[in-house]
Amino acid sequence: MADAWHLLRNLAEAVEKTADAHHQCIREAFTTIPTVAKSATVPRGTEELPLEVVSFVPPDGTRDVLGHPGRLVACTTERYTAVQQLLSEGKSLAAIGQQLRLDHSTVRRFARAQSLDELLVKATNRASILDEHKPYLHRRWSEGCHDIPQLHRELRARGFTGDIQCVRRYFRPFKMPRSPKLKNPPEPAPEPRPAPKPRRVVRWIMTNPGHLAETDAAELKEIRTACPHLDATAGHVRDFADMMRDLRPT
Repeated sequence: MADAWHLLRNLAEAVEKTADAHHQCIREAFTTIPTVAKSATVPRGTEELPLEVVSFVPPDGTRDVLGHPGRLVACTTERYTAVQQLLSEGKSLAAIGQQLRLDHSTVRRFARAQSLDELLVKATNRASILDEHKPYLHRRWSEGCHDIPQLHRELRARGFTGDIQCVRRYFRPFKMPRSPKLKNPPEPAPEPRPAPKPRRVVRWIMTNPGHLAETDAAELKEIRTACPHLDATAGHVRDFADMMRDLRPT
């Protein structure tokens, strides 16, 4: 009477040879990324929108082209209000500077100002390196030249010494995105999974299906679907194990 353990060991060696011979099927099953066609919702008429450009209307210095207060204007207004409020409470200039963390000369300038408009005029009329070139930039923009590197090259030819970022910051508020974002953007493609080693596949095939972990059972099912030879091998192993366990020679 043959020893069952040795028979099962010999069977495992035969299964391992089969898994080695057909490991290419396993690699293909695990490295091939399934292609799932998903239709992203795109608003009608927006499939190929060109670059939209806001009409070029130079800001007056207090607000940007979107109608929001400029950063310097907002900061000046906030500081002026805070300084005047603390002055009305009887605080000294030194105490105000310490509380607001402002230089003494800055506090004195905000305290002596007759009105907020007086400060805003000074804040919004500061000289810029672009000032003498702005009429040229406005004309070129109105003519349809919205290429910032090209505009910068033209300014350099006219004697402008600033970098391209200076020009880009000036025109940034006048550009809009190329097209609206998709309502349902496509999901990134999944990364390929590493294929299990042949010895691991042998262990799955030789294990009672009822004792396999859920993830292992799912991966073994993928392998059997992808490779008819390993599917047949797994079926023979089940039959042989049932014969040995239940002693059914038929």
